[in-house]
Amino acid sequence: MEVICFGLTLPLSEHDTLKDSVNLYLDWMTVLTTQKPGIPLPIQREPLPYVQKMICHLQNLFILRYNQHFETKFAYTLIFALLCCNLKNY
Repeated sequence: MEVICFGLTLPLSEHDTLKDSVNLYLDWMTVLTTQKPGIPLPIQREPLPYVQKMICHLQNLFILRYNQHFETKFAYTLIFALLCCNLKNY
C-alpha cells in the first residue's frame, strides 16, 4: 500500500500511474460491500483499517506539485471526482 501511496504523489504527467493507483484502491474498497477475488487477504479479513488508510492516501492526489498550474489542478480534481463516482459501478 505504501508503494501505491507514493504513486499517488507522482506528477500529473504520470496520469496512467495515478489512474491505476486510484482504480486499484477503489477496487479494494469494494471489500466493504462484496467479496471479490484478487483482493489481498489482510484487507478481506479486516477491511476497515485498510480502507481508512486508503482514503488517507487518496488525499495525496491534491498535494501541490512543483510547477503545477491552477487549471491542471482543477482539471485533475474533476477527474478524481469522476473516478470516485465510478465506485458506484463496483
